Amino acid sequence: MNRFQRTRQDHSQETAEDYVELIGDLIRTKGEARAVDLANHFGVSQVTVGKTVQRLVREGLVTKEPYRSLFLTKKGEKMALEAEKRHQV
Repeated sequence: MNRFQRTRQDHSQETAEDYVELIGDLIRTKGEARAVDLANHFGVSQVTVGKTVQRLVREGLVTKEPYRSLFLTKKGEKMALEAEKRHQV
């Protein structure tokens, strides 16, 4: 794997961790995590959030239903907790 592929892979992992951590935080504090909340927090479009969420669904980290909130899977919850602990350190 060349260094550019490694950099893209690392960035992709960081993005996934940021998203699942925020989704978990929104669920705890607001009772739900909506795509619009993620877009506002990260300063990106809802289209960007939608594409990222689709990737997280494919990776088994998030579940969603049309016009509903986002939910973390067990795998997503584990990643969110690990990311949160790392950010607290």
